[in-house]
Amino acid sequence: MDVAWLESRHSGQVASMLHDHADSIYQGIADHVPMVIFICAYLLVTSSVCFYIQWDVTLVMFAALPLLIGTRLIFSKWFCKTRDEEQKLLAKMTNLVQETFSCIRAVIAFAAQKQTISKYERLTIELNRMTEQRLTASSIYDALAQVLLTEFIFTAALCYGMWRVNDANPGRLAALAINMLYMCVTSISIGFHMTGASTARQNANEMNAILIETPNIECYINKHSESMLAPRGNGAIEFKDISFAYPSRPDIEVLKGVSFTVSAGEHVAIVGPSGSGKSTITALMLRFYDPTNGTV
Repeated sequence: MDVAWLESRHSGQVASMLHDHADSIYQGIADHVPMVIFICAYLLVTSSVCFYIQWDVTLVMFAALPLLIGTRLIFSKWFCKTRDEEQKLLAKMTNLVQETFSCIRAVIAFAAQKQTISKYERLTIELNRMTEQRLTASSIYDALAQVLLTEFIFTAALCYGMWRVNDANPGRLAALAINMLYMCVTSISIGFHMTGASTARQNANEMNAILIETPNIECYINKHSESMLAPRGNGAIEFKDISFAYPSRPDIEVLKGVSFTVSAGEHVAIVGPSGSGKSTITALMLRFYDPTNGTV
């Protein structure tokens, strides 16, 4: 990646994202996705057996299945969105801690300890608030949708089966009740694994977006016959009507219509106060960035 991409992302955020996303993807591939496939296959086979044993009783049990699946899909989307916001806050906290300890002398020199602690406390409070909301909603949903609704489905099917016990074989109804019980117990755990698999998929998409992203400035050194490196010149440098703003601060224009020419062998000093653009001109000469307008 080019310098502009690295500048727009803090090193702590990238490291935290790679660590957390890689662990989430590993858990999704190794645990959640196989369990979702297993539970879906188990429910499909068991449902077929139940329909074969007593189709009308099984149909009663499946009446509330669309509601259960719909609520699970809605909750999974909200859960993944909240989890993604938590990961961003955690990455900001990690970056703040790393930058503070790596530049501890500057922090102490400018007496910024209280400001840094206050900023970290605000991020911590926000993260705790979002985590509490997510866990509270997850607990309520698991209690209502996963347990009560599942048990209600099983109870309704069992009551209907008891009403049909005089018309059907009691042994077949007993076998049906056992299969339905196992289906209800197994379906409770599918929500957890579906959420984990959905989170892993979202994290994998984010990492894949970084891997396939093409840099704005790229040099094919020792890879292709044609290189994007600038041809070797005679030492003359010309800035022609250069305007530039850093990608991380696009609203602040650092250079405005800068033009000058330095002949080969000529010594030129670029002077000015802090923030006037001296380092920016050097970065443009090294082609760390491309100017917004003008040519070098």
